[in-house]
Amino acid sequence: MSSPARTRTLPARAPDGWIFRYSHYRNYILFAATSVFMAIACVVLLFGVRALAGGEQAWNDYLAALGSPAMLLLNSVVLLFTLYFALRFGWVGRKIPAGGKIGPIPLAPPVPMALLGLVPIGGFVTLWIVVLLVLGGAIL
Repeated sequence: MSSPARTRTLPARAPDGWIFRYSHYRNYILFAATSVFMAIACVVLLFGVRALAGGEQAWNDYLAALGSPAMLLLNSVVLLFTLYFALRFGWVGRKIPAGGKIGPIPLAPPVPMALLGLVPIGGFVTLWIVVLLVLGGAIL
């Protein structure tokens, strides 16, 4: 008894423009890309710490470099990606119940969705303002 002939098939290949066709994949890639811009912001911050340790002239040079149009554009892009990260993280986080069990998406709560996204972000911004005020010497 002979086995049936194997069906010839072509290898799988993605259709043209498939990355932009599926919103879930596109949003995931964009969410992952935020880490690159946050890493760039961390490197800029580390240069600031090094300049701070280098004395007043190094600090003034660092501040002048931050005032350049290229750095202002970079910081604006980093800010946009950070806001996207925070909003997306809050949106995904609402799908995980307090018990930690991941399952179907829960029904929408009776509060507006915009409020659910703004409350954690407001708390995060408030925390950072307090931290910056403490570091700046305005509090404590």
